[in-house]
Amino acid sequence: MNSTISAILGIAFLIFFHELGHWLVARGLGLKTVVFSIGFGSKATSISLGKFWDTEFRLGLFPFGGFVVIPELQDEEGGRIVLEEHGIDGDAYVKQPVWKRALVIAAGPLANIFLAYGLYVILLIEHRHLLAAQAIVAAFFTTAGATNSVISGLLMMLHLTAVDPSLPAGATDVHGIVGIFQVVHQAAGSSFVIFGQILAYLSLNLAVINLLPLPLFDGGQLLFLAVEKLIGRPVSLELRGYLSLLALVGLILLTGLGLLNDFTKPISL
Repeated sequence: MNSTISAILGIAFLIFFHELGHWLVARGLGLKTVVFSIGFGSKATSISLGKFWDTEFRLGLFPFGGFVVIPELQDEEGGRIVLEEHGIDGDAYVKQPVWKRALVIAAGPLANIFLAYGLYVILLIEHRHLLAAQAIVAAFFTTAGATNSVISGLLMMLHLTAVDPSLPAGATDVHGIVGIFQVVHQAAGSSFVIFGQILAYLSLNLAVINLLPLPLFDGGQLLFLAVEKLIGRPVSLELRGYLSLLALVGLILLTGLGLLNDFTKPISL
């Protein structure tokens, strides 16, 4: 398969699997899932793939992520509005306990960890020729080691620890979607083993970054739920909105820096 197509499909699969985690757990716990989208964009800027299992599946115009619309993760007023926007009676909104909402939110990053683990199992069987039982055990330690590597890399990127001189040039700089695509493209044109290793590593990156306690990430939503459980009421919409705006500004600045580094400090495998 063409390495460009392989890279695009590989990145899309990581995003899909993350959102699939949210969707499956939400469905399993009885929450409503009105939209499942790979890529960002409104209904007008997305391609509808049809409605299945009470969920409209879409491909968004901007392929930088994805989302699942789950009204019952929002406050009551917002949830009712979302339901009515999708032709569902707002009275169908059901306030969910904190533990259910936390499981749904945590399911995305956990799905990426499980995906990385599964990829390592396959690689150990196909490349190292381990027996399935051996690979299942060995992949646990491989996943743990790779996760530790991801966390170490993040700390280096934030200049909280010294940079490992053995890493490729530019590896600990902030990078954007272009840089990520360049790495995956190189891996796809190299070998199945390297391609699989890069996808597993990126899947763990996606999990770790999403668990950061920032409002726009799953970790931030989990933090809000922890505070809600502690004080007995949800964090105010005003405070959440203010913190989310600050996080968005920071993310935009980081994205700009990442794109600059993508072109001035490319990573080479």
